[in-house]
Amino acid sequence: MAPSSDEVAKLLATQAYSPDIVPQLADYARAQAEGKAPYNFDANRTLIKLYTFFPHLEDENTIAIVLLLSLIEYPSTDTLALSYLVPDRVQNREPCATIMSCAELLDSCQFEEFWTTYNKDVKGEDALLQSLAQTSVSKLQTQILTVMAQTFKVAPLDQVERSLNTKNLSSFTTTSGSATIDKIVKDQVHFHATVDNTKRTRVFQEGVNFNAISNLMMSTASYVPAME
Repeated sequence: MAPSSDEVAKLLATQAYSPDIVPQLADYARAQAEGKAPYNFDANRTLIKLYTFFPHLEDENTIAIVLLLSLIEYPSTDTLALSYLVPDRVQNREPCATIMSCAELLDSCQFEEFWTTYNKDVKGEDALLQSLAQTSVSKLQTQILTVMAQTFKVAPLDQVERSLNTKNLSSFTTTSGSATIDKIVKDQVHFHATVDNTKRTRVFQEGVNFNAISNLMMSTASYVPAME
């Protein structure tokens, strides 16, 4: 049975470097994947650290679940942070290798390529990992749409649909409850205006007193070093 959030917080506060808490943190990671516990980056990072300190306890399926949980939090940098803790030999083997490839594609906003890789190759022997990959599609679509809304005020409809891997954006926004889209007019998607996607008028302020610079240059030019 997985520990509660309060129990995990207590473990992290009192035994963060003890290998004895690895089973509890691993169970908690799986509970997150099952939707029975809230996402907890600190707990997952501690688990990966303990795997590093005590490699005989390492479980690559659990590492893959932790990486996929962090991937779903896009555009957070959680996956990047964990990548510095997961050994290369693990990252280069499946199923972790594909998850890391997906993270790179998301970070570079190659959304169409991401979906091709994600839908085809995110798999493994762990049934929970496969289930998590399938049930997280809608959340990933919403996260990608949020990123696009921060970048564009207007975007072609077909581009947005390809980026979300959907053929009906209107239906998706209705079912997902996304509030990022203002309207869809013909073949254009209009996002709600925000500070991020709206061109701002530049206001230039002179922070330099040119008279002071002129006087300084004149005094420098007239300076004659003393002869020894």
